[in-house]
Amino acid sequence: MNDNKDLTEGPIVKAILKVFFPVVIANLLQTAYNITDTFWVGRLGAKAIASVSLSFPIFFLLISLVNGFALAGSILVSQYKGQKNQRMVNYVSAQAITFSFIASLLITVIGYLVAPKVMPFFTNDSYILENAVSYLRTIFLGSIFVFSFAVFQSLMRGVGNPKTPMLIYLVSVILNLILDPIFILGLWDFPKLGVQGAAFVTVITQATATIIAVIILCGKKGSIQLHFKDLKPDLKQMKRLIQIGYPASLEQVVRSFGGMLLVFLVSKFGADVIAAYGIGMRVFGFVIIPSFALFVTTSTLVGQSLGAGKKERAKKTTQIALLFGFLLLLIEGTLTFVFAEQLIKVFVNDVNVVNIGKIFVRLMSFSFAFLGIQLVIEGAANGSGNTKLAMIFAMISLFLVRIPLAYTLALAFGLKELGIWLSFPIEIISLSFVYLYVYFKKVDVWFSHRLTEEDVLESKTVEAVEIIDSDKD
Repeated sequence: MNDNKDLTEGPIVKAILKVFFPVVIANLLQTAYNITDTFWVGRLGAKAIASVSLSFPIFFLLISLVNGFALAGSILVSQYKGQKNQRMVNYVSAQAITFSFIASLLITVIGYLVAPKVMPFFTNDSYILENAVSYLRTIFLGSIFVFSFAVFQSLMRGVGNPKTPMLIYLVSVILNLILDPIFILGLWDFPKLGVQGAAFVTVITQATATIIAVIILCGKKGSIQLHFKDLKPDLKQMKRLIQIGYPASLEQVVRSFGGMLLVFLVSKFGADVIAAYGIGMRVFGFVIIPSFALFVTTSTLVGQSLGAGKKERAKKTTQIALLFGFLLLLIEGTLTFVFAEQLIKVFVNDVNVVNIGKIFVRLMSFSFAFLGIQLVIEGAANGSGNTKLAMIFAMISLFLVRIPLAYTLALAFGLKELGIWLSFPIEIISLSFVYLYVYFKKVDVWFSHRLTEEDVLESKTVEAVEIIDSDKD
């Protein structure tokens, strides 16, 4: 599957939409995947949902270490794509895959061993604890597939071909829809595996997606062509991926750790509040899909524009994306506020959980438009290689605003879970204005250079080595 249309030429709005819609659809499919899991686990009760809700931040904390380097690969290949340097697109992609493979093996071992030691800090409920540990351990055993497909998806988006991962996600969702009730509830004489069944299905579907991705990469007409000799670790490229990717990894780790602290705080108010929080975050993840898609779109188009030496196009792309994101997320926030109760009821019928959850969702809905602003600016910064911005703001927003505010409102002021809910919109809205200030102060600095400038000689050297190798053959 190939899509080699030049995104650095022609109308900017058309280029934005070309990347935006496939990313939205892919993330809708991913969310549908998660909704399916939550729906079938929800048939087991609130405690079963709580088990998954408590597990996810821990898993996300560890996979964040790999995801940042996937983003680094995406940033580099987007600029090489804009430079029309297909050889370095292929080479950097192979190095990103190798790096993530090595890292994922380490994460698998660490995650499997750490899961039973960490979960008791979040709950002493034996049912939730047992199911959360079994869920996490199963997921970690298959995490290499989760990591591999995440890297593939990121690289494909970097070269401006989001349709391919979108179609693979469609296959995963269909497979998940079929397997979830069978594994979780035990249909057709299949053993009932409960919460752990959802983890088994995740591993199976991600393995299937990874196999399809490898087949595509090994093809000769794809946007990225994988050459197995390029998979040999190149220390210089690995160092480069680390330099660009570590801020993104650290940012996600910070957010994950912050999420774990919030879950720890939420867990003090009982299983119903934990379930409401987990469902609320699922809804939150669903309705902000357009803002994440704009993050990916802005990063891709800014990276390709800078690779092509088109600084003004990069700036114009960011401005259009900011306006588009604010208006679109404003509409979504309004609809979410109105239909909050119905959204919660999709996942659970427990009256108390629904009442708690709808308050959380309605309060968050006020911040959606402002979150769109944040993610577009982060995308612009990342596309230019300035990945430290998101890391710095993640630290500020979580550890200086949201978590202290949530703790103070919930416990010191006695607002309980309502205090935690309020911390989300307050933090997001206030920080969005800081993002705008920093962007307009730093945009010319961000867009003044491109990451690929120093690699022209290197890419020629790589090509020369290949010619020599082919002559030997």
